[in-house]
Amino acid sequence: MKGLPGLLYIDHFEPDAIGQLLSGRLQTTKVPLNTWGKADYYLVDPSGNERMVERKQLSEALSDLDAVEEQLGRHLGECDELTLLVEGVGVPTSRGVQTYTYANGQWSPGYAHTNQPQLWARWAGFKHSLRHNAGIIVEEVSHWYCTVQFLHTWFTKSMDPTSTTMRRYVIPHIPPMHKDPQVDNLCRLK
Repeated sequence: MKGLPGLLYIDHFEPDAIGQLLSGRLQTTKVPLNTWGKADYYLVDPSGNERMVERKQLSEALSDLDAVEEQLGRHLGECDELTLLVEGVGVPTSRGVQTYTYANGQWSPGYAHTNQPQLWARWAGFKHSLRHNAGIIVEEVSHWYCTVQFLHTWFTKSMDPTSTTMRRYVIPHIPPMHKDPQVDNLCRLK
C-alpha cells in the first residue's frame, strides 16, 4: 500500500499526545501502519519517495538491539528513506547504561541496564553501522515533545522540493563506473 503525498501517516499504537500535537500542525491520519509492514510514521514526498521513521525509546532499544536491527531490516526494503528516532537520555556507567526520563519538569532515573559494561560501546557501534553500512538515518531526541518537533520538521522539509540547504557546498557523489581506476578516470574525462 502506497500512501498519498502530503499526508503524515501515524501508527495507531503511537502515543495520542504526539498525534494530537502533530494533527494541529499537519494533515495526519492514524492507521495500522505496523500491520501493513510500515514503520511508526510514514509519508510520500512530492517526488513519490516513501519515507519512514521508526520510533524507539532508548531503554527499549538497549534492551534488545538484535530485535531493533531485525525490525529495521524489514522496513529498509519497503521505503526509499528510513530513520530510526531514539527517544530518551542515557549515561554510560561502569556496569552498563543508566537511562533517564523527563516528567513534570524534571529528569529522574529510569531503567538501569546493569551487568553489561560494554553496552554503551555496542550502542555507539550499532548507530555507526546503521548510518554507514545500511544508510539508515539515526536521530536522537530527549523526550516525546522533541519527537513532535522532529516529526514536524521532517515532514515539512520532506514536502519542500525547493530546499537549497548546502547545495552550493556539497559536490554530488559519482559512483565508480568501472572497477579498474584507470578505466574509470578515462571515462570521466571531459
